[in-house]
Amino acid sequence: MNLHICEVTAKNWRSVVALDVAKDQQQFIESNAFSLAESLYEG
Repeated sequence: MNLHICEVTAKNWRSVVALDVAKDQQQFIESNAFSLAESLYEG
């Protein structure tokens, strides 16, 4: 498995939101869209 960590920017946020986990893992984590919105309002 390859892992790449980078800053979410105005240029790449749509790609970040499009990332998803396997269906059987979705119960363990929020979507990237939710996490990005949460980070704006809850710091």
